[in-house]
Amino acid sequence: MKISAALFGLFVCVLACPSLAAETARPGSGRPLTVATCTLSPGARPQFLASLQRFADDEGYAVRIAQVSPEATGVLMQMFREDLKVLGSNSFDAGKFDLAFYSNDGANVSVGDAKRAQDTLLAHVQGASCNVKPAEEDGRADDPLTATIAALDTASFDAFNHCDQPGQLDKYASYFAPELEFYHDQGGVTWTREAMIANTRKNVCGHFRRELVPGSMRVYPIKDFGAIEQGEHTFCQFDSGKCEGIADFVIVWRLRDQRWEATRVLSYGHRANVPSKQAD
Repeated sequence: MKISAALFGLFVCVLACPSLAAETARPGSGRPLTVATCTLSPGARPQFLASLQRFADDEGYAVRIAQVSPEATGVLMQMFREDLKVLGSNSFDAGKFDLAFYSNDGANVSVGDAKRAQDTLLAHVQGASCNVKPAEEDGRADDPLTATIAALDTASFDAFNHCDQPGQLDKYASYFAPELEFYHDQGGVTWTREAMIANTRKNVCGHFRRELVPGSMRVYPIKDFGAIEQGEHTFCQFDSGKCEGIADFVIVWRLRDQRWEATRVLSYGHRANVPSKQAD
């Protein structure tokens, strides 16, 4: 889906903007006061994002909207005001957008205050239907960390999916530590990034692509280290277009010197896909 020229001026690549990436990754932001999930109408993403921009202008928020990569559909959004911040992402599903309201650092904001601000935002929304949902309390990462890991997943596997093109395999490799350990239930273990990339070049590039199963990603923080990402992904053959395989995965991400890299990857439970599991 293409972005309108007016909105494209708002977009920057999140991985190429250290200040945005660092702020998104910053731990300790707490859990959201309230969350809304918006389901976009077909073809309505530019209209929806424009309505968020109008809300920000009307209500005095500074706003930043970041497209993960020029060809990807994932978008991250941040709004900041003295009392509140709003973080948004559609990294799990291109057709849905989560909007989470937080108390800004040092501000004394009640849940009621956040819900009133949320009601005002939802009154501005165009091109989508939105439902309010309670913030989950299951030990998962807060939304900024989840958004950061989702952006890493999208960007790294965009390179994976195009690794037969010049420079893309090297780009994919850059997301992994040199001492990477990769555990594959059918292929065995590789103990270095170099070995994993050699297998990718031989078995993947030009043959199939990987797609994250929408809604399956879960992110959990690791104190003083980084995060655990887990979920399900499917594998789609380029020649037939069929997504016949599905598996579970775990990626251990390390944040060191302001840089994220994967140190451990597990891909397991490979099995035949079924129609209900295939991505739209």
